[in-house]
Amino acid sequence: MQGYDYYKEQAFPIIYFISLYASMLFALIVSKIEASPNAKIYISYLLPQIIYLTTVAVYSAYAKVNVRKAIPFDFKVKFSKYAWAVILAVGLFCFALLPNVLIMELFKLLGFKPSVSVPTQKGGVDIVLSLIVICVLPALGEEIMFRGVLASSFKEYGGVYVIILSGLIFSFSHYNIAQTVYQFFLGTLLCYVFLKTNNLLFSVIVHFFNNALALFLPSVIPFFGKMNWSGQTFAVLIPMFIAGLFIFVLAIRKLTATILPSSDIITVFEYHPEGDSFVAVATENKNGSRENGGLKTIGYQIKQNFLAIADIFNARKTKEKIKAFKELYPQRKKINFFIKLTIAAIAVMWVIGVIL
Repeated sequence: MQGYDYYKEQAFPIIYFISLYASMLFALIVSKIEASPNAKIYISYLLPQIIYLTTVAVYSAYAKVNVRKAIPFDFKVKFSKYAWAVILAVGLFCFALLPNVLIMELFKLLGFKPSVSVPTQKGGVDIVLSLIVICVLPALGEEIMFRGVLASSFKEYGGVYVIILSGLIFSFSHYNIAQTVYQFFLGTLLCYVFLKTNNLLFSVIVHFFNNALALFLPSVIPFFGKMNWSGQTFAVLIPMFIAGLFIFVLAIRKLTATILPSSDIITVFEYHPEGDSFVAVATENKNGSRENGGLKTIGYQIKQNFLAIADIFNARKTKEKIKAFKELYPQRKKINFFIKLTIAAIAVMWVIGVIL
């Protein structure tokens, strides 16, 4: 039997809460074991991911869900798409540093002491362990849980609601005020990329490189581990914000772009009398966009990217894009009481976690 091609709406809450309480139980057991601070940090990152993956696998087998169809994961894509996913992660990291520093300073003013525990990099073994435990496994475990299962379970509520739910629950599930705002934005972005490409591979790549940059960059360039409210910080982060925004918008446009069928593409030829031949100089699709060779292509892409950035601040254009996305993933159900209760329970646990 092939099984279902999707997860039913109760799947995510069941898998999530089983994973949560299993993580809490194992964490309690591990806390009684004598271990170095580094080892405990590694375990705190490792346990949830192993439990996410195990719980999803067991539930999927029990519920007869065809995981490959419910959570599309396709490696057969153009190399350029891999490259744009990496570039998207770099652009996001650069553009998000400035807002993140401002948010951390705001939390400090409110009396919180936001921080994220990471293992000390003492040598090659720590680097490899960190790469696997903090970069690879969360990119797989969290993407399968918070993008794959969640999006499949809640897709009947519409694409916009799924993206918001993914960001909220992903953010709350870190139980750390330092990761609340950025993780919400990251969660919504990763869910958008997944829904637009219908391929979890790209979300995994962006997530992996985001974690890797956050983990290793401060070790390579100590400045990024000691950023605070100072002129030097803003002198570095403001140009990074501008460049990062440009790279981010360009990469997400390229990564989520739909390839037009050949019948929609018009090739423009130029006659060269010296060789008595026609040479292709550009392509133009039916909606009027044009791609030229060499410098003209670069100029065209830069222009289109600036227009895309300007559209972010254009209310009419934004509404048009949201409408188009809603048509791609229409809302067939309203969020029911059970789902609202699930979100409320996760939010309450986050508040308790932050207070404690």
